Amino acid sequence: MWEYLFKSTACLLAFYLFFQYILEQQQCHTFKRFYLLGTLVFSLLIPLLTLPEIVSLSEITPTGLGQVTVYASEANVESESGYLQLTQWKMPLYLAGFLIFLFLFIYNLFRLLQNIWLHPKEVQKNHTKVLLSEPLIPHSFFRYIFLDRNEVRENKIPDEVILHEEQHILQYHSIDILVLELFKTILWFNPLLWLYLRKIRLNHEFLADRAVIQKGTPVGRYQQSLLHFSSPKNQPAFAHAINYSSIKKRMEIMKTTKTKKPYSWRTFLLLPLSLLLLYSFSGRNTRIEQTAGTDELKSALEITSGHQVKPGNTLQDGASKAQIQEYNKLARKYNEMPEDEMVIDKREVERMYELYNIMSQPQRKKAEPFPTLPPPPPAPERALKPSRTPAPPAPPAGIAPPRPPKPEHPDVESKHRRTPPPPPPNPVEHIKELIEAGAVFYYQGEEISDKAALKLVQSDKLQSIKVDQKGLGAPKVVLE
Repeated sequence: MWEYLFKSTACLLAFYLFFQYILEQQQCHTFKRFYLLGTLVFSLLIPLLTLPEIVSLSEITPTGLGQVTVYASEANVESESGYLQLTQWKMPLYLAGFLIFLFLFIYNLFRLLQNIWLHPKEVQKNHTKVLLSEPLIPHSFFRYIFLDRNEVRENKIPDEVILHEEQHILQYHSIDILVLELFKTILWFNPLLWLYLRKIRLNHEFLADRAVIQKGTPVGRYQQSLLHFSSPKNQPAFAHAINYSSIKKRMEIMKTTKTKKPYSWRTFLLLPLSLLLLYSFSGRNTRIEQTAGTDELKSALEITSGHQVKPGNTLQDGASKAQIQEYNKLARKYNEMPEDEMVIDKREVERMYELYNIMSQPQRKKAEPFPTLPPPPPAPERALKPSRTPAPPAPPAGIAPPRPPKPEHPDVESKHRRTPPPPPPNPVEHIKELIEAGAVFYYQGEEISDKAALKLVQSDKLQSIKVDQKGLGAPKVVLE
């Protein structure tokens, strides 16, 4: 959660600074409109994207592998602890702010719709005038222009002001504002989103001013009309109004001569910036490819970060949604099969093992239980091939071959002759073998990770290790 917010905010900040110092003074207002909207959405999507990356085992050293492993483990622990903190007190705080801004969003939208329903209207070709009884500055929302009824009757509103608001309607600026207000309701705590909304509103005014001047309106008369109808008050939510604070900036832009090449070389810097942010803040789906002469590295890959990783598996923080869905489909198929009619596909079972090894412990608990598969049938006995070792030479004629000596007490000797029991396995090595087999460990009735199980065995605090192996599924190990 916090990692996503950090990455998306960093991308948003980079795009905002690029606009502030590179694009804002350019005359490409249409490009800037789609730049602000596109980079906002792109910043929120970059942390969710995953780029494929293939690494050869020969390029990894055991030391580097350990460093990567510790990083993945710490990131996992940090994300889990951050989630617990968020659910304790930060989530209620976020929900409180979200509900407040959601109420304001609905209230402001309802006020605009109420003015449309309750006041008289004059339908024109490209817009509809809504005549309000209270004094206000002209503003627009979709195809509606809200005007003071008394000023309309007395013809105090110049045509260029009506034309300005009509340009907002024809260019569908209200859609941009409505989308930004929705984003602001969800991400109300992000100050960059408020700055984005301010830049987009100002760029809308640039677009409308340029369209009015292109219609033949004198610049001086148009600027006087803006000064007359501007107001230091806040403009209505969701609407476009002649705002007092932006008049100076707009007049400076009007005086600037539009160049024949509005898209300067600075504009094309956006491509390397986007690629840099995509590479820096997107996820990685690293796949390890096995190469010749890497036996030592393969053994180092067998246990990493408390999860079993094999050559060819994917190093990532648990399985993806698509991988979990694929595993659930296969596991559900075999769990629903009757035991006496079960038909096993070797490739599907191997795929289930691979997906199960990738999943984290919380994902395994939520996923379908691993099916209990019958043991594989015994291998067919092979016919004994004739030995190629030459037969011993026959004894000379007339001489019987020597007989082996007979024991003095054959019954007693065979009775007491027993094979000595094998020595007990080393507990640490035994646990490592179980980890390689994908075992699931339990301690005091709770499931624990592979790394925790290995630490318990090394601490010499355990009295017994019970292994429950059923079919081809992962063995269950109970530590006591």
